[in-house]
Amino acid sequence: MSKNRTEAALRALGNHYRLLVQNSPDVILMVDRHGTILFINRTFPQHTVESVIGTDATRCLTLKDGTRFKTLLKKMFDAGEPLQLELESISSKRWLVRIFPIQHDEDLESALVIATNITEQKGTERALLESNDLNRRIIEAVPAGIVQVATDGAIRMANGHAQRILGLRLDELTKLYVADFDTKTIWEDGTPCEPKDYPVSKCLATGKPQPGVILGVRRRDGQTSWSIFSAIPMRDPKSGTLSGAIVTFIDITEQKRTEVELENSRQQLRDLSTHLQTILEEERTRLSREIHDELGQQLTILKMDLAWLRKQLPRKENLLRQRTQSMTKLVDATIRGVRKISAEMRPVVLDDLGLTAAMEWQVEEFKNRTGLRCQFTARPEEITLDRDRSTTVFRIFQETLTNIIRHAHADEIQVRLEKMEDHLCLEVRDNGRGITEGQIANSKSLGLLGIRERARLWGGTVNIQGAPGKGTTLSVRIPLYPPGGEEKEQIGS
Repeated sequence: MSKNRTEAALRALGNHYRLLVQNSPDVILMVDRHGTILFINRTFPQHTVESVIGTDATRCLTLKDGTRFKTLLKKMFDAGEPLQLELESISSKRWLVRIFPIQHDEDLESALVIATNITEQKGTERALLESNDLNRRIIEAVPAGIVQVATDGAIRMANGHAQRILGLRLDELTKLYVADFDTKTIWEDGTPCEPKDYPVSKCLATGKPQPGVILGVRRRDGQTSWSIFSAIPMRDPKSGTLSGAIVTFIDITEQKRTEVELENSRQQLRDLSTHLQTILEEERTRLSREIHDELGQQLTILKMDLAWLRKQLPRKENLLRQRTQSMTKLVDATIRGVRKISAEMRPVVLDDLGLTAAMEWQVEEFKNRTGLRCQFTARPEEITLDRDRSTTVFRIFQETLTNIIRHAHADEIQVRLEKMEDHLCLEVRDNGRGITEGQIANSKSLGLLGIRERARLWGGTVNIQGAPGKGTTLSVRIPLYPPGGEEKEQIGS
């Protein structure tokens, strides 16, 4: 290549560099060791390039940052190594200033300064920091546990509520993975909950939000904390790929403790009610037998004595004969009354012949007393249960008939008693005026309350349905086996 062509190429290259410098978005200048501007590619609108040549480069900086620039410049000349510093101009703009040494004949005579405007970047960073700080404050203020989990199950963040609920510090939690809780997490029934069934595990596996699930976590202090756990996926804002999950959980430990205490209290009341019912039935049985046996026997003897006395009277003593005849009729009526009271207190047929016979007897008594049509069916025809369940079903039936007399205004009743494989069903249907929803739910309906409570003592259920003018149907289901799933010896046959 000829010398002329080389010189032309160098001039062209120099022009290219000059264009690059002049059109650079950065402010590029050359200063001496005192900070005097020797060259600058552009300057502020109120100045020209020619007017700032030979002036101090710190004239556009704040007083504090001008001093910092001079200190950095001196340090660069002393060390001969590039340095950088963030500075603020008098127009409140932020600049990233980088200083590079320029050597000429092995002497460090000047420095190249490149100033990049980072005002917008700093504003964005400041807004991001403020947003992050606000988010942290919100997360800490939320009255729930919040945990951030990575896609591999590692715990990245936990707020104060999460640390208190789980009983672990942040530095302890961030060393754990979700799977580390496999021996500590339980369902409501006390059985272990495997990590794959956690809401967060399902969320990471499917990428879909998981609704609230009640789980217990055994803490290292021996206590179990109960919470409602939910999980929502986190995604990369640019690619949309799954980046983790946020787990939220609301502490319900006190609520669960209250529920347990309430259930224990209810169970105690049920046990007490069962005990009182047993005592009541035993007392009724005792009184029924005493009335039937002792009082009935004494009245029978009295009737026999009156019959003997009447025979001893002369035939001419008509007045005395009439009085003894009247006394005999009164004794007969008293005997019938005693038998009725004894039967109502505890039907002998219930103990001697069983539930089906007792209910048939009660139906006949009901028909004779009220005149209502009553149909009774039993499947199988002979149903016998243990004494306590028989008593419960019979008393429920009696209370149902009493309610029909008082409220239904019916003229026909259908009764069905059926024994299934694992439960007994009693259904009583009338054609009366029908019960309303308000009457069913009325806490002052002591008859219905008593029916429900008697059934509940055996784990049974009561269902009442009615419509205005269409009658009422009461259905009772009493389990034949104790709850728990294990089939024990069948009661009755």
